[in-house]
Amino acid sequence: MVLKRRGLVTRVTPPISLTLATRSRDYVRGLDATRYVGSPASPPANEAMNHWIAFFAAAYTRAVADAESFERKVQRLQQDWQVRLGSIRSDSSVIALLQRLPEMPVPTANSAANALGRTFSAVNRVFEARELIDAFTALERQLASPLGDTRSSLPVRTVPRRPRRKV
Repeated sequence: MVLKRRGLVTRVTPPISLTLATRSRDYVRGLDATRYVGSPASPPANEAMNHWIAFFAAAYTRAVADAESFERKVQRLQQDWQVRLGSIRSDSSVIALLQRLPEMPVPTANSAANALGRTFSAVNRVFEARELIDAFTALERQLASPLGDTRSSLPVRTVPRRPRRKV
């Protein structure tokens, strides 16, 4: 999301680096295996390269799947927020902000006004998108688990705490 916010990409890229960080030992082991001394066409060299490509493709496939799942979750959140808001003009600042919250889940009134190209008074007040932050925390925890679920396989790197459930 940082790359998108800075205008370096037009779409959000899959979190491949987080997926690879989760399996950092396998990543380094696979990369080291490609350092083969000898003919690059030899069976050991081909085997090492095939293993590396398969590892990287699997990591990328998981990153894409997790990113797609997160995108669907964010879309459901936005739809739910729209329903909770009720009847609001389609050109209102609230609707415009709702569409931009995934890029800035904790906007200030000034940052919201700037992002929307509206005056400070048109934006008026802004709230934290706690559900969106919780969804992103869940994605980060999911990506840190070798099996994609920190309840069944512990994270292999530091991750944010699971959000507290409302009672």
